Amino acid sequence: NRPSPHAGAVIRSMQKGHTVAMSFPDAGAFADRSAPKSDLRLWLAKNASQLALAPSVVIVLVVIYGFMVWTGVISITASKMLPNYSFVGLAQYGRLWSNPIWQIAVSNIFIFGFLFIGF
Repeated sequence: NRPSPHAGAVIRSMQKGHTVAMSFPDAGAFADRSAPKSDLRLWLAKNASQLALAPSVVIVLVVIYGFMVWTGVISITASKMLPNYSFVGLAQYGRLWSNPIWQIAVSNIFIFGFLFIGF
């Protein structure tokens, strides 16, 4: 890589306090303007940001809504500590609401919420 023959003159001129005006061609000057862009390339250029975000949006949707659905399905099965896909309907909810510890926990949530929001 050899420096431009004009580089020395520009540096000497700048050292003497002269103002040097330099212009550079824009990147579009080097593009082949005679070849038309295809419809696919135009569409990709227009939607590049959406395409870049699409994988993360899919992951977020699967993680949030997929696990919400899975939790709902598990809640109406005979699962205890590990998944057991035997359908029992709302029996799990009946056991939950008849448990006195659950009722204490629910009342504590309402007390905490009232005290936290109220004060």
